[in-house]
Amino acid sequence: MYPDRYEEREVLGKGGFAEVRLAEDRELGRQVALKRPLPEMSDSTVAEFLQEARATSRLEHPGIPTLYDLGLDDQGRPYFSLQLVRGKTLEHCIAELRRGCPQAHAAYPLSQRVALFLKVCEAVAYAHERGFLHRDLKPANVMLGDLGEVFVLDWGLAKGTIQEVGPSGEYFKGTPLYAAPERVSGEPACCQSDLYSLAATLYEWLTLHPLFGEDSVGKLFVAVLQKNPKEMTSYFHSIQGRIPIELARIVEQALHKKKSRRPSDVRAFSESLRDWLNGVIQPVCPCTTIKYGFRRTSQWMDNFPLLAMPLVLLWLLYPALAILQWLLDRLWTFWSPL
Repeated sequence: MYPDRYEEREVLGKGGFAEVRLAEDRELGRQVALKRPLPEMSDSTVAEFLQEARATSRLEHPGIPTLYDLGLDDQGRPYFSLQLVRGKTLEHCIAELRRGCPQAHAAYPLSQRVALFLKVCEAVAYAHERGFLHRDLKPANVMLGDLGEVFVLDWGLAKGTIQEVGPSGEYFKGTPLYAAPERVSGEPACCQSDLYSLAATLYEWLTLHPLFGEDSVGKLFVAVLQKNPKEMTSYFHSIQGRIPIELARIVEQALHKKKSRRPSDVRAFSESLRDWLNGVIQPVCPCTTIKYGFRRTSQWMDNFPLLAMPLVLLWLLYPALAILQWLLDRLWTFWSPL
């Protein structure tokens, strides 16, 4: 029974519908995260809570906390115990970076942020392939573990199977700032909706600014439907500098208002991010074309060093020889009349 097995301790987190407490599992001698709905919650909320338990139990992935146990507490309320994740949420890390914390910027340079976010994409892509949408992806629902793990949390709004997901006449559920336009307008949720939320989260993780800065929910809904976010390359930070244009292009494509213009799925999005991380640049403008040229030249020099070295020496000697020739011509012009 619940009272005999778990010894409850401090509250780890509390939302509008449920709370999570640290608990000691007496039977197995380990600490777990114990989640249960708040006492005042309705039957429909309890049903969603149980739905989260079922979804989490079916998603066995290193980036999704493992569900251990499901049951009723001594007050008859449902609960489930989860793998205890220790670390910081992405929301907390963004706040540290925004404040200009030197330690945070040293720990999370742009390339490291993209590498960590690829793990988020892998977990979400896994869920999609098994028929589940998250529907509430945001920085507060991503945890960076103390040992380098990355977890996607709070599958309370998860829906499956994907083909059956629709508005169902229900009011909007989720976080408007990170919700795709089609979700705000009441259209059926799909993989591209989660993809948009991922891109909105990555936008903030990289620029340290939210997608939109509206101060009310109503204005935020209008912005999501009608406004384009500020270009990522327009942001400048004194420590991290500007966002590379080719990285900004990948994220902004996934934020397109029309879902048909976004990448086909999360896997395609993550492959583009991985290409950027590996230095693969698609030339789409003068700036990226120059970077692409330098990258290809560098790769050629790595592949053919014996041929490259003489060419580099000639390239360096040519200006010196030209200057020497010019000096000799000047001296000859000066001395020849004499």
